[in-house]
Amino acid sequence: MKTKTQEGRAFLKQIRQALVECCGKTTAEAGTLTRHFFSNLRYLEDDLYLYTETPYHYAMCIAHHPVLGDNHPEWYLDQRFWPPPEWVRRKYYSHR
Repeated sequence: MKTKTQEGRAFLKQIRQALVECCGKTTAEAGTLTRHFFSNLRYLEDDLYLYTETPYHYAMCIAHHPVLGDNHPEWYLDQRFWPPPEWVRRKYYSHR
């Protein structure tokens, strides 16, 4: 996954970190999953809506993706995942 900016690299790192912390993935798995999830983009920042969601949201989309994850794409309707736990809200949603 290529990025154009330091902000993009930091955001991608936060998505990988959320996959590890919230979804039980290893660091290597998180890297592979994010590369596959964003593989249609030449650069991460080419997604104009990239920063409209949090790293937790992207981690959940990846972990529950129909192909890359457990095929539970409507994870946000599941009370186990939404609303997120308090520590996740503090970490990823406090700036909103």
